[in-house]
Order: sequence, then C-alpha cells, then structure tokens
Amino acid sequence: YFEGVRPEVWAFPVGGYQVCEKWLKDRRGRKLGYEDIRHYQKMVVALGETIRVMEEVDGMIEGEGGWPGAFGGVGGGIVEVKNRSFIGQMPVKTSCNS
Repeated sequence: YFEGVRPEVWAFPVGGYQVCEKWLKDRRGRKLGYEDIRHYQKMVVALGETIRVMEEVDGMIEGEGGWPGAFGGVGGGIVEVKNRSFIGQMPVKTSCNS
C-alpha cells in the first residue's frame, strides 16, 4: 500500500476526479511494478507542486488587490510573474485578454 500522501494531494481533483484515488482504482487487482510505483510517486510530487504554485499565484493575486483588480480591471491588463522560482529563468507575461 501507499502511505504518506498529504490529504490535500489525495483529494486534489482534475476533471472531477481525485487523481491519486482514480489512478489506483484503475489498477485494482493488478500487481504494480517498479515503474508503476515510480510513476505514482512522481504524480504525487507533481500534484503537491501544483497545489503549492496555485497557492503562490493566489497569494500574488490577493497581494495585488484581489480578483479582478490584480489584472487591471475587468477585461484587460497584464500580470507579470515576479517570483519565477518555480519556472526557472524563463520570463513570463500572461495576458488576461482572450
């Protein structure tokens, strides 16, 4: 069995499914090999990092006045990611216009 998965990672949904639970359920009754286990571990780490980045972005938005003020008002504006630690040295600008 697997243990040590943080509750927020276990409960993290994508497309309406709890990712960790679904991955394991899809393999119920099957013996998992080394690569399967490594894949699951990488998936757990990726979900944890996704949660961390989402919290960081939410904090930046809140620090700029919340939604939609952080984006220059409704329908426009550009946000520059100031803390690029999670994406390396790539400069990123995101347009909020569709």
